[in-house]
Amino acid sequence: MKGRKGPRGEPGESDAAERLRSIADPDELRAGVQGALRESLTRTASELFTPEELPRYLQLQLAGPPEGVASWRDLTGERLTQLGVPYHTDGLRADDSGMLAPTMVPVIIDYAALVEGREVCSSAGYDPKTTVAAFDGGVHRVTMTAPDVTVTRIAFPHTLMDLPFIDVTFRLRNTSDQFHAVTLVLLIKPFDEDGIVNLERFSLTKDNLMVLNRQTVAFACERPTSIAASVYDPHSGHMVAADVTGEVVSQAGLMQVRFGFDHQLEPGGDAEVTFFFYVDRTARHTHEELTLLLAQEAGILEQEHRLVVAQPAHVGYQTGDGRLNRFAANQLLHLGALQSEAPHYLQGAGGATGLMALVQAYDRAGEVETASGLLRSYAAQVPVRPPFSSEGILRGAGFAIALGWHLSTTRQVQLRRQLFPVVDQFMAALAQSPMLPGPVAISLIGSVRRSGPALHLLVGKAIESYQGMLSDKDEARLLLCDELQLRLLKQADATVVRMGQAAPDFSDMAAISVHALFGAHGMEDAALTGVLDWAAGHIVRNGLVVNPWRASLGDVRLSLLLDKALILHGDNRGVASLHALLEQLGPSGALPDYMDQESGRGLAGPRHSAVATALALELLTSLIFVERGSYLSIIPVPVPELFAGDGIDVHGLQSTFGELSVRMQRTGDKVTFSMHSDFLRGVGAIELNFPWELRELVARKGAVKYVTGGTIVMEPADLIEGEAIVARPGPA
Repeated sequence: MKGRKGPRGEPGESDAAERLRSIADPDELRAGVQGALRESLTRTASELFTPEELPRYLQLQLAGPPEGVASWRDLTGERLTQLGVPYHTDGLRADDSGMLAPTMVPVIIDYAALVEGREVCSSAGYDPKTTVAAFDGGVHRVTMTAPDVTVTRIAFPHTLMDLPFIDVTFRLRNTSDQFHAVTLVLLIKPFDEDGIVNLERFSLTKDNLMVLNRQTVAFACERPTSIAASVYDPHSGHMVAADVTGEVVSQAGLMQVRFGFDHQLEPGGDAEVTFFFYVDRTARHTHEELTLLLAQEAGILEQEHRLVVAQPAHVGYQTGDGRLNRFAANQLLHLGALQSEAPHYLQGAGGATGLMALVQAYDRAGEVETASGLLRSYAAQVPVRPPFSSEGILRGAGFAIALGWHLSTTRQVQLRRQLFPVVDQFMAALAQSPMLPGPVAISLIGSVRRSGPALHLLVGKAIESYQGMLSDKDEARLLLCDELQLRLLKQADATVVRMGQAAPDFSDMAAISVHALFGAHGMEDAALTGVLDWAAGHIVRNGLVVNPWRASLGDVRLSLLLDKALILHGDNRGVASLHALLEQLGPSGALPDYMDQESGRGLAGPRHSAVATALALELLTSLIFVERGSYLSIIPVPVPELFAGDGIDVHGLQSTFGELSVRMQRTGDKVTFSMHSDFLRGVGAIELNFPWELRELVARKGAVKYVTGGTIVMEPADLIEGEAIVARPGPA
């Protein structure tokens, strides 16, 4: 049906809508419409609550300029840290002001402390002068100091008798010299970080199970002294008190619930209120199990959790840079906590880049089954019939590279049988389709003007990965690889020349990102000549790439990719940029997709991003080793800080050559070194780099090919050991 025409023959609304659908990304269009609707609902619903009942971000935005709120989504940029148990579906997001956001049901849980009935502090009224956040050993802690009382909220994942949960304990301490009635108040609000949510049902069972929207969310180890709820009354247009003796129902989906826990505290006395938030929707808990949970002391559980975290892990990351070590340890914890979030990053145009980043990170950390599951779930998105759109090429090539990486690292025969046919069909179809149809949304930066070099690098690496899955006897497929490579090189020449002639701009981050994430394919030097230097000098501020297509926000993911690309090219600006980024992170090191340049807080996109976490681990790995074709480069950018103190001791990281462990330590003018692999595969040479010129060398294990400056090149071996005397080592 033709759309209705407007005045003077102008297109009608349906015509405009059809045109919009034809040029816009469907996912982006849908998200935009939903976002606008949600902002409108949030604006209207916010008028029903008192200011202190609103989430902190809305309080701040309502208190802004008189012309109104810029957005009714959370633009305060509060950091969120995902807490979760690996291999379980749900978790809890915690911010540095004390707010909690369970993923089982989207709501915000704020809390406050009352002394003699007077509110003295609250998470919604967060005051950075009196509140301190910390993250240590997977335990997220927020301490508020107020007159006569301190409140400490402790949250950490734990498993007890095969029951996974997030332990959340509130510790109240009377800091005065008098007896006080102290009340902990929990307020369940119908909002999340993106605005209003539907909260239509609430109940607290006789066994102290908190049920929201018919979903059991948490178990309270103590019965509240008081419970109050308010629901929206469509007749009066206001929130009204509700009867809480049974299930509370709000037909409009607008409800607020308030718990009170009263304690009489002597001078210096304290009390605890503990909740167990569930992380598995399918779990069924017996009364006996809940009784056991009730009998546990939160302090004991916290101690047990720390002991578990402190146990020797499969992956260890230790350098002379303490801040870098804490960052690495936290990212490994976050990677496990974000497992349930990882599949969400495989949708849309950025799914291919998300897939590669996540597969690499989980394989590096030894979480092979998680990486395999991501590959299986993504396979359905790979196109297998020509002609291909640019996004189709991105998806197919990204999948081929990710699968090739995974198989080269893990040697999973059964997975290859399952997924190789998908890559095989894509490559056969690619031979019948133009390789470079036009601009492509790539590397998470949107449609770019000069995507050609990025696509060349991407497709070239995909062909290389496909070839690596073949046997020497598969002549027909090997011949297809040769034909595809020849076509690619012919198409690439003109584009690379044009890129070299044009002045660099932000579009060139696409090629840089592909080079860093997917690896290079012979053309990287030509395609990236001068671009890396320009990017490092012109679009980086305080360690963050400034993304002009995102209102000049600092783009965390692109920053990590640029830093890795610099390291691949031996440029220590990648290390300096990483340190500048670390200065802006919160205590947990949780990485958002974007950060505000002024405050350094997370802003826009996920507050705790699985892809950013994965890219951070890949960057940290590149500081220790880089695979350069058949070369293995150890400490590719040898900055002295890595060798300080106890030096470098990294173990358990997976490479395409096998699992690696690296140890390097300097004492005075002597440096000891060792590199061990479980089984080295396909290495032509091993390069060990030091920040000082080597004067003498003793190789106790392994054969030296040659030494130049601060670099030792050795024959491939599963075990290399030795020591060297360095010239002018500098301070110890």
